Amino acid sequence: MAKLPPLYPDAPNRPSTSVYRQQYGVIVICQSEAQQQKAYNHLKQFDYSLKLVRT
Repeated sequence: MAKLPPLYPDAPNRPSTSVYRQQYGVIVICQSEAQQQKAYNHLKQFDYSLKLVRT
């Protein structure tokens, strides 16, 4: 993965420390809203942090 160049020391709104946190995820493609709801409810039982998306 390409790294971004560092911000200038006097850049506006520059955070005092790095706020980046590496994350990993899985995408499940569902065929319907009902299937998405079933998958969401099933995975929620395992205390996963979930985000719903509709495109």
